[in-house]
Amino acid sequence: MSQDLLEKILKDKIDLNLDEAIKFLMKFKKNEYIYPSTIKRNLKIDDKKVYEVLTLLENAGIIKMYYEFFCYNCNNSKGLYTYFNELNDELVCDYCENKLNSNDNIKIVYKVIK
Repeated sequence: MSQDLLEKILKDKIDLNLDEAIKFLMKFKKNEYIYPSTIKRNLKIDDKKVYEVLTLLENAGIIKMYYEFFCYNCNNSKGLYTYFNELNDELVCDYCENKLNSNDNIKIVYKVIK
């Protein structure tokens, strides 16, 4: 992500330390994934602001949201899905054979596409 583009997208649209946010977000390159919890932890902002930032970036075509079926038992991903209705109600983890369900084992993740 470029500094100029991030500044144009975020400036005057959200109440946060713009320089700090841009510096952090510039670390993410095309095809890398951003977890909302990573932004929250590094920028020390609340969930609402995290999702405001991510929504602005998504609307600008910088990132794309995915649903990740995730096993919290062994910390492995079962896969990424574009739409929630693509998810099975229940899957079995390939690593630990733990039963996973779409209510408890979904994470939101964003992929940098520009």
